[in-house]
Amino acid sequence: MDATCIIYQSFLYLSAVDRRYSIGPQKMNGDSGISAFPEGDNIFCWKGTVSGSKDTVFQGTEYKLLLSFPNDYPFKPPKVKFETGNFHPNVDVFGNICLDILQDKRSTAYDVRSILIFIQSLLGASPLNTQAAALWSNQEGKW
Repeated sequence: MDATCIIYQSFLYLSAVDRRYSIGPQKMNGDSGISAFPEGDNIFCWKGTVSGSKDTVFQGTEYKLLLSFPNDYPFKPPKVKFETGNFHPNVDVFGNICLDILQDKRSTAYDVRSILIFIQSLLGASPLNTQAAALWSNQEGKW
């Protein structure tokens, strides 16, 4: 048995919690504007932050997120919600996010870092909050 096969088998035997922890905080080192760490001793519940992207109306704002991981993560996506109010076409009044990688376009390749980067760059397409989308489109050029 070659080393690659042994490493792969070892990975398969890791618990979901071990995989989740090893995928998360270690890969976010050095990334600007994102962070996520387990909340206390509960490895299934994380607190995260995303800073608004440069040259957008969100620049300079830091948003707090709640990430809840299912037992079968990374094969099922975490539930991610904004804890900080966010008026955006893809965010409803409860903080739920309309983002394909958290729903039907899920891949095990998307780790916590990837999810936060996607959220950070989230703009425009397929609005969940149609009221916000209508207001945004009426305000073009006023920003």
